[in-house]
Amino acid sequence: MNKKLIALAVAAGMAAPIAAQAEITTYAHVQFEVTDTDVDGSDSTTRVTDNQRGRFGVKGGHDLGGGLKSFAVAEFDFEGGANDAEFGNNSNGNARAAFRVREINAGLKGGFGKIALGTIRSAYKYAGGVKYDPFVTTQLEARGVGMEGGADGHNAFLNNGFAYSNKFGMAKLAVTYSLDDTDRDADGNGDDGEMSAALTFGNKKWEAGIAMYDEGNSVSAGSQENMKLFGKMKFGAHTVLGQYEDNDTGNGGDREYIWLGYQLKMGKGMLNAQYATFDATGANDHDMMTVGYIHKFNKKTRVFAGYQTVDFDAANSDTDQISFGVRVDI
Repeated sequence: MNKKLIALAVAAGMAAPIAAQAEITTYAHVQFEVTDTDVDGSDSTTRVTDNQRGRFGVKGGHDLGGGLKSFAVAEFDFEGGANDAEFGNNSNGNARAAFRVREINAGLKGGFGKIALGTIRSAYKYAGGVKYDPFVTTQLEARGVGMEGGADGHNAFLNNGFAYSNKFGMAKLAVTYSLDDTDRDADGNGDDGEMSAALTFGNKKWEAGIAMYDEGNSVSAGSQENMKLFGKMKFGAHTVLGQYEDNDTGNGGDREYIWLGYQLKMGKGMLNAQYATFDATGANDHDMMTVGYIHKFNKKTRVFAGYQTVDFDAANSDTDQISFGVRVDI
C-alpha cells in the first residue's frame, strides 16, 4: 500500500508542472454554400463557394499570478471551392498562396486592460459592423454593399500593430495603431500611423457606440477616414440593430451607409432581415435588402439560407442572390 501511495505521489508531482502549462486551443471553421447569382444583363451563375469563412488557428496563454496573464494567437485563412489554391488563382484572378495570415499577436492582460503586439484586428471592424451581421462571411453578407468593406473598413487587420482594450463599468474602449501597415490594405502604399478606435456603452439588453478609422500617412492620392455610429436593443426574442457610416476617401469621394437589421430567435433558429442604403459622390448608389434563416444544431454546426437583392441606380447592375450553406466549427 505504501508503495502505491508513493507511486501516486510521484505521478501527481510530475503532473503538476504539466497542469500548470497553458491550455492550448486549436480550432478551425469550414463553410460552403451553394449560391445562384443573377446580375441584370448577364447570365446567372451557380457555384459552390466559401466567402472568407475558412480559417484555422491556435491560441493559448499563461497565468503569471497576481491577476496577470499572457496570451498569444496565430490565425490563418484559406479559400475552398473554386477559389482553392490548387487552381492557381482566386476569384479575382490573382495569384493566392494556400494560406494567408489573419492575425498573429501576443500580449498581456490584467487589471490595466489588454495589450497586444503583432498583426491585429482593427477596432473599427469589430465595433458593430461584422458583429451585427449574422450572415457575415457568406454570399449574403452586408459588408461591401450595406457596410464599408475593404481593408479600411470591415475587412481591416493591421500589420506592425499595437492594440489596447479595457472595460470601465458599462463602457468598453478599444484602440488599434499601426506603426507601418506595410501595404496590408493592398493600395500600393505602406501607410504609417494607421489607427482605429471604438467606444461602446451598454449591457446585455442594449448597446450604443462610436468608432473611427484613419488611414494615417499614405502616399496614395487620398487618405481615408471613417466614422461610424452603431447600436442595438433586445426585447425578449427580438433584436433591432442600426449603423451609420460616413467615409471620406480623401480624394473628393465621400460615402454614406445606413444599415438596419432585425433578428428574431425561434428555438435553435434565427430569422434575419436587413436593409441598407449607399450614397456616394460619383459612385453607383444602391439599396440592399436581405432576408434569411439560420439554424444552429449546436454551437459548432449550422445551416443557413437566404435571399439578397441589391438595386443599383446604374442600368444592368441590379443583383439578386439565393444561397444555402452549411458551416462546421472544429
